Amino acid sequence: MKPGSPEKYDYEYKRNGTTNIFVAVDFKDGKRDITVTDRRTRKDFGKYIKHLIDDVFHGAEKLRFLVDNLNIHSIKSITETFNEEEAERLLSKIEFNYTPKTCKLA
Repeated sequence: MKPGSPEKYDYEYKRNGTTNIFVAVDFKDGKRDITVTDRRTRKDFGKYIKHLIDDVFHGAEKLRFLVDNLNIHSIKSITETFNEEEAERLLSKIEFNYTPKTCKLA
């Protein structure tokens, strides 16, 4: 700083690490599940889907997921994480619905 010159400072924050949050919401029954993980990988997502099927919505015949087009939001997350038998069991209970990549307004 010099006399007559305004004080200067850096407004950027210092990153202290990262984390990931998976959230599932059942609007009809007012249910939600939140899980925090250290990373966001296909295996993390696959394990979260299994948690939802087996623990949170265990009575449901089919779970329909509305997800964006992130690379981990796919069937590969299940098939790469679990053996063939377990993957088939989980995949028989889920359906992925993806948000549109682009939206054109009239």
